[in-house]
Amino acid sequence: MACRVASAVVVAVFLLVVQVWAKEPQRCCWISQMYGNFALQQNKELEDGTIVVEETGGEFAYDKTFSAKSFIFTETFENGTQRIGRFVDLFDLGVSYFIEDNQGEQRCLRKRIPARFPENCIPEKAEFFNNVTLGDHALSGNVWELNVFGGGYLFNGSFLVAADYCVPLTNNYVRYDFNQNPPVVNLITAAWADIRLGICDRDKFFHIPDECPQDVMTPFMEKKLKHRQMMEMSFRVDTLM
Repeated sequence: MACRVASAVVVAVFLLVVQVWAKEPQRCCWISQMYGNFALQQNKELEDGTIVVEETGGEFAYDKTFSAKSFIFTETFENGTQRIGRFVDLFDLGVSYFIEDNQGEQRCLRKRIPARFPENCIPEKAEFFNNVTLGDHALSGNVWELNVFGGGYLFNGSFLVAADYCVPLTNNYVRYDFNQNPPVVNLITAAWADIRLGICDRDKFFHIPDECPQDVMTPFMEKKLKHRQMMEMSFRVDTLM
C-alpha cells in the first residue's frame, strides 16, 4: 500500500480546539494501515509520596491488513547514548517479540499471543459527546466519552479521532482502583501525531532477528510493556471491566 499523509492529521493536536455540535457519527475502528509517532503521559508516585508526571514516546505501526502491530520506544540518556525497545506483535502467527538494543547489545524475548488481531475501535459503551475543529479549522474531530464501573474499578475516558479518517488524535482517561486502600488513581494521556497512511518501511517496525532466544524479562522490558499496555487499555476497557 502506498504511503501518504493523512492530510489533517499531521498538524499538532494541541492547538486551539473549537466545539461544534453535530449529528452523532458512527462508531469506527482505526483505518487499516498507518504509522506515526505517539506520546504517553501518566502520573507516578515516588517513594516519598510525591506525585510526578512521567512521559514517554516513540513510534508505532498499526496493520490490520497483515494482522500486526509494532511499538518502538527510545530512551536517551544524559551522555547521548540510547536504549531502544521494539514490540512486534504478529497475530497471524500468534507470536509477540520484544527486541531490546542497548548500545549494540541486543536481547530478544518471544512469547505466544492469541492468533486474533485486536482492532482498536471506539468502545460500544462510549457515547458521542461533540464534534470539534482544531487549529485553523483544517482538522475536524469527533469526541467520544466512556464511563464504566466494574470489578472494583471506575474508568472515565474520552477519545478524539479525526472525522474524515478513523485516525486517533488523543485519548484521556482516569482509572480508579477501589480494590486497594486507599484507592489508587491513574491519569493517562495518549496522543498520536505525524500519522501516515500505509506503512512504507516495514523492516523498521516488523523485522525480527534471525535468532530470538528466550531471554528473561529485563526491567526495561517490563517498564515498556506497561507503557505499551497503557497505550491500548482504553480500547479494551469494555472487555476488561
